[in-house]
Amino acid sequence: MNKNMHIVVSGRAYADIDVLASVSSYTELLNLKLKKACGIITAPWNQTIPESIRNWPINISSVFLDCPDSCSFILVDLSDPEYMEYFVSLDNVVEVYDHHYGHEAYWNEKILCNAHIEKVGACATLIWEKFKEAGLESSISSTSANLLYTAIFANTLNFKSDVTTERDRLASKELLKYTTLPEDWVNSYYSEVAKGFDDNLSDHIKNDTKIIDLDGAPCFFGQVEVLNATSILAKLANEFEPKPNEEWLINVASIDENCSYLYSNSDRLHERLTSMMELKSHSDNVKQAPRLWLRKELLREFSIAFRKT
Repeated sequence: MNKNMHIVVSGRAYADIDVLASVSSYTELLNLKLKKACGIITAPWNQTIPESIRNWPINISSVFLDCPDSCSFILVDLSDPEYMEYFVSLDNVVEVYDHHYGHEAYWNEKILCNAHIEKVGACATLIWEKFKEAGLESSISSTSANLLYTAIFANTLNFKSDVTTERDRLASKELLKYTTLPEDWVNSYYSEVAKGFDDNLSDHIKNDTKIIDLDGAPCFFGQVEVLNATSILAKLANEFEPKPNEEWLINVASIDENCSYLYSNSDRLHERLTSMMELKSHSDNVKQAPRLWLRKELLREFSIAFRKT
């Protein structure tokens, strides 16, 4: 069986900046190593990938045209088999790169040392480390450097999140010399992301939503990451209208304020949140957490809290 073609993929629900950076850049690395590789993203790109980035020369396919049995698959920014692209053959997954917890044992048993599920802030950090391991740092394209650099600061909330590690900081510093970004890129990136949310909040939230099972009931879990949450919170209050039978939790990370605002239309979720952490009431359906949270951190805390009940 010929598995010379390497397909780099992530999840099928949506693609964020870390997914895009990791898929595109790892595909480039494999090609630099003279391996046949193709990066594929079929999922919609969410608001963490604003219009300016969508105009970069990114070589990504949106369809899979090969036979799954004839390819090797590499998962990036994903390790939960439930959310893989439908065309991925599980038995043909040869590498996994992720920073989400929960499936380490499965992949360590299945592909041994080719499972790289590590406690870093961004999968992009792991991909940059593979460039260094291969001795190909100076061969990285400016587009890949720009993507990886952006994904690292975006996934660590500009290095203010508790998930940030020294590996993330070092990777960002090393990548910077290969980028072609303007000096004010961090602010302009977040400004563009915020404008997208301001223009069409409901659609953008729904394009970055995970449906999770909490204590036997489904919950829609969205996330917004902006420098300042003031306008987003006003729009949540005035424009966001969940269906009556839907439970929603939306984490609004306000980076400059160094805190998260947690919106929910569910008394059950408000009670669970209050039992997990100290919260201040902010407005109807919104409570303020004393620090920045990421959705993956909240998911971990929820899994612990709900398991105990």
